[in-house]
Amino acid sequence: MDTGQVETITLRVPQELADVLVSEGSAEVPPGRRSTTWEIVATFATTSATTISLLQGPQTLGYLARACLSLARRRTATPAPRAELGYLEAVGKGGHIRMPIFPHTTPEQVEHLLRSTIFKD
Repeated sequence: MDTGQVETITLRVPQELADVLVSEGSAEVPPGRRSTTWEIVATFATTSATTISLLQGPQTLGYLARACLSLARRRTATPAPRAELGYLEAVGKGGHIRMPIFPHTTPEQVEHLLRSTIFKD
């Protein structure tokens, strides 16, 4: 029986990333204070973290990976091809992984990081 409810995952993300995800309709800010042990940390983000409810769908993981890379590239002034843009960390039921982000990092590599940690079955 379909109740019409969309499955979500609650996690902490940089405010800049939350703003993008909420404005695109991929996440909501839950009412009240929420705590969670799942988190995405980006050293290239300059704002504090906020808790969001990320809406689950077939495109969620890819969209989240592309949004993380877009934020990294936007926050870094024309780096050298081998220069790190920063680090992306993901903490979830699959553990804690820290990954350097380079100009040539692909969305698929970020998806793998997220799938290995937060979205691990």
